[in-house]
Amino acid sequence: MSSFGHVLDYAPANSAIYTDYYTSRFFELPIYSSTSAQIAPYKNYKIGNVSHIPQYRGYIVLRTGEFLRSGLYFGSEESTLKETPNYLYQGIPENKLKLESNLADLSKVYSNPSTDIFIPHSGLNPRRSITPMNSQTIINQL
Repeated sequence: MSSFGHVLDYAPANSAIYTDYYTSRFFELPIYSSTSAQIAPYKNYKIGNVSHIPQYRGYIVLRTGEFLRSGLYFGSEESTLKETPNYLYQGIPENKLKLESNLADLSKVYSNPSTDIFIPHSGLNPRRSITPMNSQTIINQL
């Protein structure tokens, strides 16, 4: 959960988040407060083809521990607002090498034993006057 908090604390609203199916569901959650409800603050996408990862222009959130243990469910690279089929990308040695190869050109901005977060070396598209979400506020509102 701390890795998701890192995204909430540092990723500006409207940032693109690329991840597996189950993690994408966390970032789709609307934010509720006592006075209003807001739609999810991020553009949320499932990883489709791991060969396309170097072309993504957003945060790539990988549950590395789960990938190595039992694999991750990836799907279409379309927005997660559209229902698309998922497929299991197993943590076998061949897939591990392919994933590592496609992540090599990215900058790792966060890591813990279960999750890694990457962004392109060139950085993200600049955002105009958008402040990061506060993870504690959002988690308290859930």
